[in-house]
Amino acid sequence: YDDMLDRIDYHTEKNTLTQKEHYINYGVKLGAKYTGIKNLTLKANGVFGAGTFIDEISKITLGYVKLDADAKYDYKVTDKFVVSPELNTTVKFSNITKDYFDSELVLAPKVSAKYTPTDKLVITGNLETPIKFSGDKESFGFDNVTIKTGLNIKYTW
Repeated sequence: YDDMLDRIDYHTEKNTLTQKEHYINYGVKLGAKYTGIKNLTLKANGVFGAGTFIDEISKITLGYVKLDADAKYDYKVTDKFVVSPELNTTVKFSNITKDYFDSELVLAPKVSAKYTPTDKLVITGNLETPIKFSGDKESFGFDNVTIKTGLNIKYTW
């Protein structure tokens, strides 16, 4: 099993499949968005798929599931200044077989702000701190925390 995964990783990363080796991806992506409450946006997305690697020796199919949920509230401080707290959660299961899977959970709180002092100037900024947990069928635990920031100044004339 591990030898097969190593061959799949090598061939797909190097793009070196031969004529007798095939890797087929297939699946479905679903999504929904709800904006029925003023200033609140709720989103959910799901990817359900698999990949099948076939060569002269064997055939293996690996499942894949990724679920995203996002909640964002736009708080209008003034007519020109909006603050938006947001929480995104992503759960991912990959390399799924009947005996094994890899898993990942990311909790990503975020706050963004938009300031429009004039019709021609827009300043936006954000701060996000994704917290990542990962593991497999045997163990699951904390992986890392990162800090992401962004600043954009746009002036049109």
